[in-house]
Amino acid sequence: ITTRLKLLKLPSDIQTALKAGQLEYTKALAIARVPESQRQALLTLAITDRLSLSEINAKVKALNGADQSTTDRISKLVKPIQQIKTEGLSQSDLIALQSALKQKLKAISVAIRNG
Repeated sequence: ITTRLKLLKLPSDIQTALKAGQLEYTKALAIARVPESQRQALLTLAITDRLSLSEINAKVKALNGADQSTTDRISKLVKPIQQIKTEGLSQSDLIALQSALKQKLKAISVAIRNG
């Protein structure tokens, strides 16, 4: 009973899918943990692709973001990029900067993938 009472607090779109029999209650609870801005897309995907609970949990984890250490690493990589001033740079300096930025972006991409 305690587990099922949580269903009454679910967002209306998830409750509707649950009542229509499109979704099991365990999947509904998992989808409800996603931020509102991304929830509808995951709900639709879960229904149309008949995602398993483990697939939904993996997507929830990905949508809720990486752990704090990954966020910190990414922030340290991005911060210097945000402070770059390009005014007054020569064409060759801009090309060198572009190359360096590509390398930084690859490092950021690897950090995101590795979580």
